[in-house]
Order: sequence, then structure tokens, then C-alpha cells
Amino acid sequence: MARSFHDSEETHYKKKKNDSSIHELLGNDMIYQILSFLHYRYILKNCMRVCKQWHSISLNVPIFINFKSRSKGYTDTVHSAIQRLTTNQHKINVTGIKVHRCVEVKGKTLKLISASESMKNLTSLSLNLKHSLSCEGITSLATSKFMSNLTKLQVQGIDVGDTVILASSANMSHLKKLSLISCGVDSSTIATICDNKWISNNLTSLTFSEHGIESEDVQLIVSSEFARNLKQLVLEFQTIEEDGIKAIAESSLCCNLTDLGLSCTDIGQKEVKLIAESPHLKNLTRLDLTGCNEPNHSAKLLDESPFLKNLRVLLFNSTEIDEEGVISITTSLNFTNLTELQLNTNDLSKRGVQFIANSSVMRNLTSLLLNENRMSNGGLMSISNSEYMSNLQVLELSLNEIEIPSIISLCTSKFIKNLTHLNLGFNTICSEGGIAIANSENMKNLKYLDLGYCCIGPHAVIALANSPFLTRLIKLNLDCNGVDNEAAIAISTSPYLQGLAWLSLNNNDIGFKGAIAIIENLRNLTTLRLSQNDKIPQDKDVREYLYSKLPHVLEGLELEKLNKEDV
Repeated sequence: MARSFHDSEETHYKKKKNDSSIHELLGNDMIYQILSFLHYRYILKNCMRVCKQWHSISLNVPIFINFKSRSKGYTDTVHSAIQRLTTNQHKINVTGIKVHRCVEVKGKTLKLISASESMKNLTSLSLNLKHSLSCEGITSLATSKFMSNLTKLQVQGIDVGDTVILASSANMSHLKKLSLISCGVDSSTIATICDNKWISNNLTSLTFSEHGIESEDVQLIVSSEFARNLKQLVLEFQTIEEDGIKAIAESSLCCNLTDLGLSCTDIGQKEVKLIAESPHLKNLTRLDLTGCNEPNHSAKLLDESPFLKNLRVLLFNSTEIDEEGVISITTSLNFTNLTELQLNTNDLSKRGVQFIANSSVMRNLTSLLLNENRMSNGGLMSISNSEYMSNLQVLELSLNEIEIPSIISLCTSKFIKNLTHLNLGFNTICSEGGIAIANSENMKNLKYLDLGYCCIGPHAVIALANSPFLTRLIKLNLDCNGVDNEAAIAISTSPYLQGLAWLSLNNNDIGFKGAIAIIENLRNLTTLRLSQNDKIPQDKDVREYLYSKLPHVLEGLELEKLNKEDV
């Protein structure tokens, strides 16, 4: 009996010792590493409540807060969230805040961010400040001592006066990336940025988008000493004349530029010739000529350039480039290092795509974006059958008149086996095409799949849900595919789709049962879109019930006429 008691006591002691060892294994460093992989909402709502140790470490984990909702009514929600963050007695380590550009941030919200010590570790800030009540908000940001660690700032919608105030800041000496979108900008703004050593000394990236930058402003930028540090210069949606491009091309201070963005700047072959013949731009690895005029001639100039031999990313979107221009790109040794080629919304047709697919020059491509090019089945088949396309990881082919035969060629290709991102939206691939994708081992690495408006129907959706090859999917778009309750439930209960973080099911036939199944079962979702599913009841009780069941990490549930702000 005594021995039995002794054995029991010894067993209890060993069990207690083993339990202690388990707890000792989870040291502070290990807990920190675990937390660094988790979504910030999960950390705030769950991990901080585990114990004092986890609570303490959670406060030190860098948190990037991304307000993803595009609803204009989301403004008050953003303010409330910022208010809670800045008044919380436990100082959370917020290192980044990004608000979707469709949501206007109020002046009072900006003041909260600027005046709070809890923002002292902020390194990245992206805000739409359109229609702020006064310049006080932007002044509070520019003069805030808590903004001293900012390395990335994107501001949208402020007027010239506010832009000058921001550009005059002496508290942003660590700023490396400055983006001004739809802001009032004139020569005084440019001069202020160039002359303010607190901002310009460390800038490596400068973006002006959607406002009136003129050639004189470009000349001022590239003649300023800080241009020597610039690696990225983006001047998009502007009307820049030849003199402005000439200033860039002839400036020896631009010798460190690796990324030049001239999207929608109304340039033509004269301006492209200046770029192609500039020895100061020989380090360019990325060139964006989206929307340029005379694209075939421009492509030929790039082909013949003695300096542009290091390009890895080339964008010729929306230019009406055709076979002639594609031949210049695919036969030039200047492009042997290309890893990404974007030719969206052009006129390539089947033959243009065949030139790309059959070119050994293109063998290093990992990303190929050819949306809206009328390539038809022949274009995709040429990609699927090309050994030179075997490194592709990203393939976008929406709006291309692609049908079932070419989808089957893609799914059975012996070369296309490394895709992580596939966009086939707005192609009539039907149920057979959807089922072919579900049954293809070639899709085993996919993280992003867009089959929106592909008419695949509920049976193909169920096949996708039951596919063992789609276990890595994080984003899935199935808009307008006849998804019904049965298909929605199949998605929600699939053991292969539990990693989904983003799911779009707009314009389908989903009712309450399908919606609640997705909300209750897919607990890793951060974005769920269910707009235009008319079978989901619109009454307030149903709305409240759906929102009560939302996953803790879900940042936005988009339901037509069912915005969370109305609950």
C-alpha cells in the first residue's frame, strides 16, 4: 500500500515536473516569434488574455493596422479604432497604419495619431485626408515629435498649402519613401521638399500621382542634390513634356535610379528615345511606360538601347502595342533579364502571345500579365506548351476569350507547374474548365485564384472545395459563378480551404444558410465579399445575427445594403 502511494506520489511529481518543463520551453523569445506570425486582431483579442507573460510580450510585437474596408461610411469606424488605440492604458507597439484610399480620414483622427505617444514607433502611415476640416490636422502631423521614426508616408487629397506645411516638417528625418497622391502641388511645394534637409536627406523614393507636376518641377527635382539618393521616382497620371523627360535623362544625379515610373504621362517615342540613350539611367531595373504613345516605336528604341540592359520589370499596359512591338521585346538581348512583363489591355491577339511564349529571351519570366488582349485559346495553349514559360509563378489572363480547350492544356502542361497566382476572370471556362483546375496537380502551389465571372457553376465550385491540390490558397474569387448554398457550404467545410484569408462571392445565389456557414467555419478570413446575393435576407435581425458571428479577424464584411456601420 505504501509502495503504491509512493509510486503515485512519484508519478505526480514527474507529471508536475514535465508540465513545468513545457512551460519553461515557451520562453519570451519563442512567444515573440509565435506572435510575430499572427494577425494583429488575434493578438489583441486573444493572445493578450492568455497570461501576464503573453500580455507583456504582445505589447512589444510590431503591429501593422490595415483598414481595408472601402465603404465611405467607414470613416467613423476608423476614428473610433484610432481613439481606442491612442487612449488605451497599455501602449501597443503600432508600427504601421494604412487606411483604404476610398475612406477619408477626418482632421480629428489625424490629430489623435499625431498627438499620441502610442504612435512613437510608427514607421509607415498611409491616409486619405481629402476634405479635412482645416490645416490644423496636417500641421499637427508635420510638427509631431512622435512621427520621428516614419520611414514611409503616403498622403492623399490635401491642398497646396497643406502640402507645403508637410514638406516643411523638421520631424521626419528618417523618411525614405514619400508619396503624394491627388495633392495640391506647385513649384513652391517642390522647392520646399528639395530644400528641406530633414525630409530630403534620406529620401530614396518619391511619388507624385494624379496632380499637375510640370516639366519645370521635374527639372527642379532632378537638379537637386537629394536626387542622387533616389532609387525610385514615380511621376504618374501627369502631362510631362519632352523637357521634363530630358531633364531626367540628362541628370547625372539620377545615376542611382533603379525604378522609373511614367505611367499615363502622355509621353511618346521622342521621350522614350531620351530615356533609352541616357547613360545615367543604365541602372534601371524597372520601367513603367503604361499608356505611352507610339508603343511599337518605343519598344524598338528600348530594344536598341546601349544602356538599358538591366531591366527586370517592364510595363507597357494600355498602349495598343501589337505584334510589331512584341517582336522588338522578345528578340532583344536587352530583355534577357526580365522577370516580369506587363502588357495588359493591348492588342496582342494570339500571334503576339505566341511570340512571347516561343522566345528564349523570355525564359526568366516569373510574372506575365496579359489581361484583355483577345488572345483566345491559341494564346494560352502556346504558353502552356512552351518550355520557356516554365518559371512562371504569376499568370494573369482575364478578359481574353479563353475557353475549355486551353484551360485543359494549362492544367495538363508539363511546363507550367510553379504557379502561385492565377487570374482567369471573365473567361467562359464553364463547369468543365473549373473541374479541370480542381483536378490539376499543376495548381498545387496556388495561393491566389481568380475565377470571377467564369460561369463555372456550383458543381465546379464543389469540385474546387474538394480539391487536395488547393490547400495553399489564401485568396479566392468566385464572383458570378452560380454559387448556391450547397456550394457555399462545401467551401466552408472544405478541409483544403481552411487557410483562406480573402474570399469574394459577389453576385451569386447564396442564401442565409450558405452565408452563415462561411462566416462560422472559415475562421481565418480577413475579407469576405457577399454583395448582390439577393437570397440573403435584408432585415435588421438577420444582419445583426450575421455580424455577431463574424470571425475575430474579419476586417470587413461587404454585403450590399448591409454595411456594418448600419447595424
